[in-house]
Amino acid sequence: QTKVPPSKHIAERMDVRIFDQPKAELNIKDTADWFLAMFPDETAGSDRGHAPTGESQIMAAARKHKFDEKLGLRDSLEPMSLQVFGISPTDFGTNIAKNERLFTPEADREDTPTIKEVCEDHRNESFRTVDAVQEAVTLYLAKLIACEPRIRQYVREKFMEMCAVSTFVTETGKPVAVDAA
Repeated sequence: QTKVPPSKHIAERMDVRIFDQPKAELNIKDTADWFLAMFPDETAGSDRGHAPTGESQIMAAARKHKFDEKLGLRDSLEPMSLQVFGISPTDFGTNIAKNERLFTPEADREDTPTIKEVCEDHRNESFRTVDAVQEAVTLYLAKLIACEPRIRQYVREKFMEMCAVSTFVTETGKPVAVDAA
């Protein structure tokens, strides 16, 4: 299997100085989750010893059929025939980090085949229908996007910015609230 060096933003997170930064533990966990998603077979402590789930079986089959290479996530001689599904999680993370649309999906370009047409060409013994291929690629990309550290950071920041907690005292809680006051 072709190994791809981690991108610059991941390499920076592997520097020992990460321990001196605020939220070091969170950054380290995000980086470890990224490695687990990108290199599950090479990552110590991955799902070994656990019963496989439907999701993990789909992920394994997607890797077996080189969806990562066909999506352009790893260097390969395989044609990048699944790029109609959008930009890579790394490119998406760059767009979010820069707050600018630097990378655009293949589907935005002229003469791009439809997702259904592309899925039809990728049916195989693991994914026998167009819908199964589409579901597998969607799940695969969703897992990788969810593990991209810059996307996680953005989602956390937006959540903290926009979250609100509202409470009211219920009838049952009124005596406790009075006693506490």
